Amino acid sequence: MSIRIKEYCEKIGIKQADLAERLGVEANTIYRWTSGARIPHWNDILAMCKIFNCTADELMGNDVENPQIPRKVARKRVPRESGERQAQSLRL
Repeated sequence: MSIRIKEYCEKIGIKQADLAERLGVEANTIYRWTSGARIPHWNDILAMCKIFNCTADELMGNDVENPQIPRKVARKRVPRESGERQAQSLRL
């Protein structure tokens, strides 16, 4: 999303400081967003969408026409305790 914020600012011809003023945040907040150090709050994302005249999906870089299917996350298996051992841990 950091790259998209920069791109949309350039596209509509405003500086990041102007965007900060319109959103009511500090200029260094915009810098943190555009550097990837922080992620904007949902309310700020919606406000930017109005300013940039785009959808949240477009601002966040989600391709609505060709969505990526996330890979299944591998889970680490945790061995279960035997019944007797589990009963002991519950008594403690």
